[in-house]
Amino acid sequence: MANRDWTIAKNDLVYEIENLGFPADLGENIAKQLRSEKAMRRMIAYLHYVKPRKAELIVDEMLAICSDIENWKKKKAVEEANAKYNELLYYGIGGRDDLDFFRGSRYFRGIFVLKNNKKDNRSKSN
Repeated sequence: MANRDWTIAKNDLVYEIENLGFPADLGENIAKQLRSEKAMRRMIAYLHYVKPRKAELIVDEMLAICSDIENWKKKKAVEEANAKYNELLYYGIGGRDDLDFFRGSRYFRGIFVLKNNKKDNRSKSN
């Protein structure tokens, strides 16, 4: 179902770009770059309402949409790490399923590695 929706969105995007007088290849490449149906629908809305006359404007909007998606992903990763850090502060180490609770987060894996390396370095220097 999701693959079908993506294909429909891609075809709609290519259609809108062709209606503006640009080659279909531009639409195909933009669809590949945007990756998701939601991002393509956002681009279709832009094309429909703004009707840009230059390919540069279309590519610039594609880059802006990609940047927004990347920023959203980073924000969600930070929120996840913050939630796990708050749980660490609340329950402490050894509480709430011990460290297994934190192993799912890339952020915390790095912190525990750094802390363990510092402990190893201190024991070596003594």
